[in-house]
Amino acid sequence: MEKEIKEYLDDCARRGFAATTLYSYRKALEKFFNWVGRHYPGIRHISEINRSIVTEYQMHLYKSSSRWGKPLSAETQHRWLGVVLWFFRWMVAEQKLLLDPTSAIRLPRRPQRITRNYLSLKEVQKLLRIPDVCTDGGLRDRAILEILYCCGLRNSELRKLAVSDLNLSDGWLVVREGKGNKDRVVPLGKAAVYFLMLYLEKVRSRWIRNRKTDIVFLNRLGRPLSYDLLIAMVKKTARLAGIKRTITPHGLRHTCATLMLRGHADIRHIQELLGHASLSSTQIYTRVEITDLKKVHAKCHPREKEPIQKK
Repeated sequence: MEKEIKEYLDDCARRGFAATTLYSYRKALEKFFNWVGRHYPGIRHISEINRSIVTEYQMHLYKSSSRWGKPLSAETQHRWLGVVLWFFRWMVAEQKLLLDPTSAIRLPRRPQRITRNYLSLKEVQKLLRIPDVCTDGGLRDRAILEILYCCGLRNSELRKLAVSDLNLSDGWLVVREGKGNKDRVVPLGKAAVYFLMLYLEKVRSRWIRNRKTDIVFLNRLGRPLSYDLLIAMVKKTARLAGIKRTITPHGLRHTCATLMLRGHADIRHIQELLGHASLSSTQIYTRVEITDLKKVHAKCHPREKEPIQKK
């Protein structure tokens, strides 16, 4: 079945899917077909997979636990099962299968929760003061935190950021091949420009080993940062700042959007900043603040204009 998976992923690549998306699709499909192989060793071709097998796999996901021993979230179940559904629909569309065994399968509902994975203004200020900018590593980390908070970049977007994509004199940068393989221009605030310039002049110029490397943020060996290293750095800095919640680069992205919303930025401007294809994606990140909602409620609800009858 490797041949069909490769053809599907190649087609997704031609349609502009990002490398990270293709990787997650491959992992989801491998997970499904490995499960099929273990539970139905007699199956030799995809056409032998029927609706009952897919339904059983869906139940398997529902009953499974994460590596931390907790039940898989509806979001995770939706993501892993969704790739399987899209794959089979593609197989039918490409006339590689006559019938789609997933046609009657319904994906789990994704919960619409208000996340706590963002910081208040005071918490951000404490976080930014933690790195020791008198050290090379501290100066690099401060520049990273400033950009994550100022620009709302994703983990992968920050790690791929190139020197040639920076315009420090005018205060902006270009995000290349963001989600959906789309480029976008993002403004850089004064603090982000300041610490980025210091890092480029004092740290990167000495850490770089390969002069052909255009990547902005490097480790001490002159190599691009890894996904896990960036997450670990943000988590550690938040912990040292006395923040009890788990904060990741994505949490700083959410913080950027939430605090801009509190500052009365138009949600469409936030959509452009974050690089969301649709406004609905931005609305998930930027729920209406309860303080603003209370003001509107007090101003507009008829009951708020009536005197209180105490008897």
